[in-house]
Amino acid sequence: MDFSSLDGQPVKALFLILWPAGVIGPHLEAIAQVSRVLKRDNFLERLKEASDKREIVSLFSEADKSVQA
Repeated sequence: MDFSSLDGQPVKALFLILWPAGVIGPHLEAIAQVSRVLKRDNFLERLKEASDKREIVSLFSEADKSVQA
């Protein structure tokens, strides 16, 4: 799907983060965390190769544990 990106490059991933109205702050940390893990070597490739939602959740959980360590 063409998203008319500013750099003219194709979109490789799209994330949707939903948060309750009136709650300010935690969603910003979630966005920052997604950004941090996407910068890691091979994370996006591993994410694209995931066969189901459990594997996707597992990838993010593993990344979260390594950030907290």
